[in-house]
Amino acid sequence: MIFNLWSKTPFLIKSIKRLTFITYFIIKIVNILKIKPTRNILQLPLRIISTNKYPLLITLGFFLVFAYVAFFNHNYWSEVDGIYYFHAGEQILDGDGYNVNTADAPVGGPILYAQLNSFFNDGFFTMKIISLLSVTGIVFLSYYIMRNMFSFKIAIVGQLLVAFTPRLELYSILAMNEMLPILLISISIFLITKKHPNLRNLVIISFLLGLAFMIRYQFGF
Repeated sequence: MIFNLWSKTPFLIKSIKRLTFITYFIIKIVNILKIKPTRNILQLPLRIISTNKYPLLITLGFFLVFAYVAFFNHNYWSEVDGIYYFHAGEQILDGDGYNVNTADAPVGGPILYAQLNSFFNDGFFTMKIISLLSVTGIVFLSYYIMRNMFSFKIAIVGQLLVAFTPRLELYSILAMNEMLPILLISISIFLITKKHPNLRNLVIISFLLGLAFMIRYQFGF
């Protein structure tokens, strides 16, 4: 037993380092956003849900429907794009990056997919859940992007139009390399369309666009 515990020590140290980094990153985000604890902190989620119930219901309905389709009906690889970039990332992490050729995309996406797969150990699930969550995030943000510019009714109708877009629905169930950078761009559009964008928002936008460019070259232009 002692030998088995000792053999797992490097993995435990690496896990502790990752958790420490994630905790530090969350603390920095809290400090940047200036989130202050309040006595009614437990009521905050209920208040957010009550004031945003319609966009949340549309988003939740979209996620549940296409999660079922993605994992119970379309449960097979059909996208050469997703398979190629996923295995390219695994090859890079295995130390054979010199022989990897990704002509139309940088290595940021493949490395991210392969790194996430180290937690799930299922490349198919990893690529699927990234696409599904990315499109779900796009549907959710579409309401707030339009709400920054139009009335509540127009924003709700616009979100419904986005949720019922056939091309977006198709991409939500496919293991592809396009949806995550589009989500990052959607967050940038939400920040830039706010009534009073500040320097902090511009810095975040630049960071998100840089991440999108590291996944697909096309999204940097």
